[in-house]
Formats: sequence, C-alpha cells, structure tokens
Amino acid sequence: MHDVVYGTANPATQRVLGLLKALRFEERDVAEGLSLTANENRVSKAGRLLIASPLGERYLLGTTNERLPSPFVVAGRLMLRGLPRVIALEQAANRAAAKIFAAQMSDFRPLSGMHTTLCTIALLTRPGDAVYSISPAYGGHFATRPILHRLGRRSHYLPWDSRRMCWDEDGLSDVFRRSRPAAILLDHGVALGPLPIAALRTRVGPRVLVLYDASHTFGLIAGGVFPNPLCEGCDVLQGNTHKTFPGPHKGMLHFRSRRIGCKVRNGLSAGFVSSQHTHHALALYVAMLEMEAFGEDYARRIVANAAALGGELEKRGFELLRAGAAPTASNLLIVKKMGALDPYQACEALLRVGVATNARMLNGQPVLRIGTQEVTRRGMLRPEMQWIADVFYSAVIRRDNPDRLRRKVMAFSSTYKNVHYSFDRTLGLWN
Repeated sequence: MHDVVYGTANPATQRVLGLLKALRFEERDVAEGLSLTANENRVSKAGRLLIASPLGERYLLGTTNERLPSPFVVAGRLMLRGLPRVIALEQAANRAAAKIFAAQMSDFRPLSGMHTTLCTIALLTRPGDAVYSISPAYGGHFATRPILHRLGRRSHYLPWDSRRMCWDEDGLSDVFRRSRPAAILLDHGVALGPLPIAALRTRVGPRVLVLYDASHTFGLIAGGVFPNPLCEGCDVLQGNTHKTFPGPHKGMLHFRSRRIGCKVRNGLSAGFVSSQHTHHALALYVAMLEMEAFGEDYARRIVANAAALGGELEKRGFELLRAGAAPTASNLLIVKKMGALDPYQACEALLRVGVATNARMLNGQPVLRIGTQEVTRRGMLRPEMQWIADVFYSAVIRRDNPDRLRRKVMAFSSTYKNVHYSFDRTLGLWN
C-alpha cells in the first residue's frame, strides 16, 4: 500500500517522472548544442559543482566587511551559522575584483543585472530626478524605463547616432542646455566596441552620476580589451555576470569611490537584499578568480573569434552591421541580411539544427545577434569559426536538410566537453 500511495505507481509521481525525463532531453540539447547567443555563457565545472552544493541551502547574510571567518555571524539582531570557508573564498574574490576593476569597493549580493539597476537608481537618485539611458530601439535594456517610472524618476533617452552606435554629440549639447540629469545609465546591449566614457564624463562634469551596465561587456573589461569604465570616470560598474563574464546568473557592483560604495552597501543591507543565493555567490567567486587568472587570454580570444566568424560570414554572403572598419571589436556580431530569410526566420532555422542565437529589433529593423563568448570558453579557435560559418550558410542560405545538419552539429559540438580558461583541469574536472 505504501508503494501505491508514495511510490512510482502513484499517478502524480508518474507525471512528475515523465516531466523530469523530458527535461533530461532538453538538458542534453542545451549541453551538446552550439550556443552563440549574446546573453549566455558556460559556467566552469567547478562553478557548476558549487551551484549544486549543500552550502547553497544556507544563508550568507551581511556584507564582506561585517563577516569574519567565524562559525557564527550576527547580522542586525539575528545570530546564525557562519560559513568561514565561504567567507574566505568571498574575500579572495573581493581582492581579485579590486585588482581587475580598480574598484574601491565591490558588492556581489545583487541577484541579477536588473536588480543592480533597481538598487543603484533607488539608492543613488531621488524621486523626480531625471535619468537618461539608451533607448531599446538602439540597444538599451527594455526594463530601464519601467524601473525608472516605478521608482518615480523621470526617464529620458540619450540622443543617439545609430550609424556610430553612440550618443549624438550635438543632441547631447541640446540636452544639457535644457536640463542637467541627475544620472546617466549606459545600458547598452549591442556594443560592437567601447563607448567613449571619458569624453562623456568631461562633457557632463563631475556632479552627474554615471552608471555603466556592463552585463554584456564585463568579461571584455576584466580581460582588458575594453577600457575600464571606472578608470574613465564612471561612478558605478554594474550588471549581470553570465554573458562575456563567465559566471552564474547573478549581479555585481563595483564602485569608483568608497563614499558611493558605502551608500549602496548600506542601502542593500537595509532592505534590498536578504538571501543573496549562496550557491550562485560561490560560483561567482570562482568565476572572478578564473578571470583574474585567465581573463586576458580569454577576452582576447573572444574578440579574435568574433572577428574571424564575422569575416567568414561575410565571405558567405551575410551582411553585417559595422560600427567601424572591422565587423566588430567585441564579442558581438550583428547580421542584417542573410539570403531570403529574415533574421527571425534565420534564428528559427539555426535553432532547428542545434545552433542558438538571438533575433531582435535594432535601429528599426530586425537583426540576428551573435556572441562568441561561450564557444570560446569551450576552446574553439579560428578553424572552428570557419566550420560554424559553414553551418550558418547551410542552414540559412542553402537550406540543407535540418535533421541531417542537426546530427552533424551535435556530433561536432559533443567533442568540446571541457570549459577552458578555468581551474577545471587543475581540479581534475577535465575529460
């Protein structure tokens, strides 16, 4: 009777088992397929083990400066279990962040990139303040304006030069003749190259808060192929940690001054973060240490792979959006035309053969957005970029049999099982 009620013969249990079995097929497709999405990456096997750790079921409260390697912690009036070895790892990640980003303070507690925006806007500006950001039509984040409106801030978009993929200087002069914003949030999601932040800081003066959302570019900044916004005058470097930065789905904040850092840190503690998701925090600390050790080589290879793939796609008839002489100076490629298919149809055709990309609107037209960070993390180099370009041509322009092409893609992708630019080999996690 016990088995009938609680065992595998129970109908509810059977439904759950069926769902879990189906989920395994989806996990296999994600693990073995090729991801060239601009907004995803692959966590190292060491990081993945930490995400599944029993430590993830325990709270990690307070801030780095409040926590000591102790078996107990007092946060406010609450005493709870301390995690001294977790705290030691966190402190190592903080030291790495200070070195990599020249940050006076860092905070790893935010849960996502949108959470960092919510926190910095709420804690560093006031209701009624004017905040300028990038329009979603030109690559800004769709959620920025709703967040600003909900927080009682006045949302404005920076005047934009779509050809240069940067703010329009003349339009910016008009903006500052009319009013001076309290803050500028640079929330760019299609950065083919670095933005001229030092020039912007000179233009707006020292009193305007400048926030740089590095969700797409954190790994490029950490690896030194993009200038460090904090060194160019940004007040806060913020964003999520799972795009070019090869961490889990989480967020982080880095501050140019301790004054601003303390203001945000104290505000987070007062009600913007309770559980910071210890399992994801652990994986983020490891990713920060991986970037300290391997970030320069990794970032350079990302950009080299993107340039190589862009060149190969152009040879095969794809038309790319360029912000300069080269197809890209970042991890991103923006494809405007691709044979008879529009970008959304092309994205679907690629998904059918096991290749993930993004289709989106940009500058009033649909485009295909490609990112090379994950294939780079898997150890792929220029020859693999040529192979991938052939797959794009076969799937999108020549329209080969998708089932046959999918088997080919899966067989190719399955040979790249390891996560490079990580500690996995040293830890014995290498296949």
